[in-house]
Amino acid sequence: MTLDQVRDELGLTLGRSGKYRLLVMFKGDFSRTNKNLGIISLFLSGSPKDAEGDVKVFECPVAKCNGVIDPVGGFGTCPLCKRTFPRTKLVGEMAYKTTVDKWAQHISRYLRALNMDCDIYLKRSKEDRDIIEAEHIARTNSGRGGELMNLARRRDEVLYTAGKIIQDTQNGQGVEKAVKAFLLA
Repeated sequence: MTLDQVRDELGLTLGRSGKYRLLVMFKGDFSRTNKNLGIISLFLSGSPKDAEGDVKVFECPVAKCNGVIDPVGGFGTCPLCKRTFPRTKLVGEMAYKTTVDKWAQHISRYLRALNMDCDIYLKRSKEDRDIIEAEHIARTNSGRGGELMNLARRRDEVLYTAGKIIQDTQNGQGVEKAVKAFLLA
């Protein structure tokens, strides 16, 4: 299948943001070799440059469904399996503590479930210090407080658009390999 065929089939144009957004946030220093703690959240895309205006969506709780539910009111119906669930039963964030290879597998699974019409918005702390811990230190030690708060707020933030993902995988490179390269960049 050519890039143009893939683009036409998915309704994508290179550089265009996807319909969905995976927000991937890592806590602490990101390691290339050790396990990393982080979460994945699912959204309908809002603003193309950041997560403002995004609408929270949920993973279908049926084990092999891979549907994405946009709940209205207190309930949501999965468009794939047609089952309805109360909002309290819907999964909103998926937390993992695993290696870069396994992170690439998890993210790739969501990309495929969302028909590749999905951006990855990556947030990675540059500082191991948690913002809550930094705020506590700022209150008790005013001399270093502002510096610690600034360090805790500083993050890498990168948007990997659906169009760029398609472009990076068009020459036979697998989705997992492209996602891993993105995570390690």
